[in-house]
Amino acid sequence: MKHIRHTHRHFWQHIKMNDMARIYIANMIHNLSIAMTGLFGPIYIWQTTHSFTDVCFMMVWYFVLRLFGLDFLVGKIMARIGPKKTMVIGFLITAIYQTMFFSADMVAWPLWLLGMVGGMTHSFVAVPLHGEFSKIHNIHSEGKQIAYLHAVEKIGTVVGPLIGGVVAVIFGSKYIFLIGLILMIMAGLPLLRSRELVATRRRLNLRKLDFRKYRRNILAYACSGVEMTMASPLWPIFVAITILTPTTLYMGVGVLQSLSVVAAIIAAILIGHLVDKKFGRVLLRGGAILMSIFYIIRGFISQYLGALFLNIAHETASAANHIPISKGFYDEADDNDETRLAYVSVVAYFDSWFKFLAWLTVFIVALTIGDITAFAVGFGLAAVAGLLTMTEKYRALNK
Repeated sequence: MKHIRHTHRHFWQHIKMNDMARIYIANMIHNLSIAMTGLFGPIYIWQTTHSFTDVCFMMVWYFVLRLFGLDFLVGKIMARIGPKKTMVIGFLITAIYQTMFFSADMVAWPLWLLGMVGGMTHSFVAVPLHGEFSKIHNIHSEGKQIAYLHAVEKIGTVVGPLIGGVVAVIFGSKYIFLIGLILMIMAGLPLLRSRELVATRRRLNLRKLDFRKYRRNILAYACSGVEMTMASPLWPIFVAITILTPTTLYMGVGVLQSLSVVAAIIAAILIGHLVDKKFGRVLLRGGAILMSIFYIIRGFISQYLGALFLNIAHETASAANHIPISKGFYDEADDNDETRLAYVSVVAYFDSWFKFLAWLTVFIVALTIGDITAFAVGFGLAAVAGLLTMTEKYRALNK
């Protein structure tokens, strides 16, 4: 692999930075919008219905279409029309999702429909983003590059909750989704103004993918996804229900998430450099152990300041765990141009299954036993999933 030091594996890695900048800007604005809806949407449902079970029910439906092959359909669409056009479709679906939340006080949208549309927004953005826009230039600096990508994406995650909190306090919680809708329209503009970077009219080649070769890493990636879906929105809802008051709800959650992500951005830059110095597997395992400990502690937090410090510590440990996993994932995705789209689609499919089973478990516990037990089960699942990320065998972390 030494020859890769001065060469690129794929031709799109030679594209101009103004094209790359449009992708980054679009994704950052998209994340800003999603940070508001993804964070405050479930809280809005809970505040409206006063039922945590309803939130879990919506989250279960978030993954239903993806269980029946939505990620593979998105992969086929992307192979045909290109990743950026596919992402624009995702942005339009997300705008519809925002509109549904904004009009929820006028239209009684079924929770299952809200969940399904929300799941579509994820598939139509995540699959093309990960499949074609990984932008791994050099095997010796992948960690740093992924860390910068992580940091740029997190900028929207920092600003989104703060904007959402302020908007909710001044204008009302429903207007969070109106701002999100406007931002989502803005996110599509940079992509519409730029050319498609990769070849189109291709096929999703599933038959050539050797599933057995990647099964342990698919397990690790899916477990990483379970940990992330339990971190948000489950943890913010727990804080909203057990610590915050109705008057401090949105601003309190917004500040909690934003300050924590700022710490994660700072940590990500350092972690990226350490990953490039062959500490990736050490960081992954250390982060997994710390995250699991933090999940066990969460149920005992009763003060806002304690929740804030715990969230900052968790975001730092999460970056230590997820950046090496991303390095391994992108390296495998870029390993073979013929099977790259198939690999990403398969990983996304199993990721959806694991998340579905996790939320279904939490939903059943909330429905049959109670909310507090359901939170404990969710945090327990996240702790176990975090530890299972250590089963990975990514070749990139050996280099």
